[in-house]
Amino acid sequence: VAQAMEEETNKEPPPPPTLLQRWTNDIFPAKDEDAQDKVVHDGRSSKTPLFVQPVEKEQPLAAWATTAGTFLGPLTTAGLVTVFALFILIHREDLRDRIIAVVSHGNYVTTTEALDEAARRISRYLMAQTTINVSYGFVLSVGLMLIGGLMTPEGRFPNAILWGVLATCLRFVPYVGPIMAAVFPLAIAVSVFSGYGVVTAVLAWIVVMELLSNNVFEPWLYGASTGISAVAVILAAVFWGWLWGPVGLLLSTPLTVCLVVIGRYVPGFHLFTMLLGEEVAIKSSLRFYHRLLAGDYDRAKDMLRQQVEESDWDTACDRVVVPTLRRIRADVDAEHLSELEANRLLALVGGVIEGQSQEVQPPAEAAASEQTDQTDPETTEVPLPLVMGCMSHHLSESLVLNMLRTGGQEIFRLQSFDDEMLAEEVAQQVAQHAPSAVVVVVMPPGGFAQARYLCQAIRSAGYRGVVIACCLGRFKHFDRLFVKFRRAGATVMTTSYSQTRKKLESIVGQGPPVKPPQGATGPQTTQATAG
Repeated sequence: VAQAMEEETNKEPPPPPTLLQRWTNDIFPAKDEDAQDKVVHDGRSSKTPLFVQPVEKEQPLAAWATTAGTFLGPLTTAGLVTVFALFILIHREDLRDRIIAVVSHGNYVTTTEALDEAARRISRYLMAQTTINVSYGFVLSVGLMLIGGLMTPEGRFPNAILWGVLATCLRFVPYVGPIMAAVFPLAIAVSVFSGYGVVTAVLAWIVVMELLSNNVFEPWLYGASTGISAVAVILAAVFWGWLWGPVGLLLSTPLTVCLVVIGRYVPGFHLFTMLLGEEVAIKSSLRFYHRLLAGDYDRAKDMLRQQVEESDWDTACDRVVVPTLRRIRADVDAEHLSELEANRLLALVGGVIEGQSQEVQPPAEAAASEQTDQTDPETTEVPLPLVMGCMSHHLSESLVLNMLRTGGQEIFRLQSFDDEMLAEEVAQQVAQHAPSAVVVVVMPPGGFAQARYLCQAIRSAGYRGVVIACCLGRFKHFDRLFVKFRRAGATVMTTSYSQTRKKLESIVGQGPPVKPPQGATGPQTTQATAG
């Protein structure tokens, strides 16, 4: 023991560490494993717990790297996007030719039009944005100068022109830029001037400018230049900002404009136009059908009345009501709707038509017409010509007859038959009353065979007037279908409501029908009207 102590005493001390070793030890400190091994973790005190989780000290190099990454990340993204954009601009002609060759699939005209439209929209947007931002910066500088000259002892606001130029540059970044542009002059007003007068004036001036810019000038200029909706602008800013940071915010609107334009010309990308475009071409019949499915009777009635006011009753029926009836039939056949739901929708459509017919014909005139029909015919005016309407196979066809009754109430009287009557009974009624014309309505799908049988029964009963087969829809083989109806005894075949009403108007204006020669099985002349 004495010898060991003597050797320990005579032992030379270690040399002091060099400068490089000190730096290395500070950056990468050594672990004191021996000291940890000497401690007995028996759980007798808080300094010797049973379970120990060693926590390494934060290394300066790692902390510096983390801090630097926070600031250098957006700068790196901005640099990559800038280099990428510069190379695209330098080789724009070559890239344009390559894109047209790859995307067009031989349709060079459409691809070229799409690229030109995207370029025009983005150019108009950038020009409008530059105009608004420059005007905003100029007005901000002038306002700060006025506030400084009128409300400060020195008679000036510090660096007013600088804050206007900075606001012009920062406002190119959506949402974040205007906030940052407003912070600087407010901070100067708070730190330099005493009291709340200057700060309140600067804040009020900025708020007024933002309200005018966001609610008046930007919707007016941006809406006409970009063609994307306001919700799409917000979604684009969120998505591209998440993807590329501040640079994504700057490029969000131009990139979204490109997607909307692509959706207009490429069917596979039509989803972007429907979701992001400002003006979406949704058919009025589809909107009307949506309101009926939702049970919004009042809104559906307003839509039909608005369509009548914009055009006329015939156009409203062809564009709104008839396509809705056909869609109901198609959904029932595809088992998307049950018969009970379909009958509810048809009842709603009937109520809308009835409500519109009351607006077309005021109640006073309707009561007067009913009173005229019930009075003595010798002391009243001559009644309107009679037209009889027949259904072929479905309840929706009775709604078409109601529309014909509403549209021609000043020209003819339309009498329809019950859907439970047999074809022979209908034919006997037609032959007995001898109307000016008979309309057989067919609402596809189906119903053509029943309509031809009804025409044959009417002719067999002895009626020799005009029989109109109103087949609502567009048919590829119209000539074949008309030949079949002509052989069954039909005189005219129409494919829309407006054609049917106009044909009835022309027939009623010609007076009583001319009987064909004896022995003829059908009308003397045949006509066809295709839609």
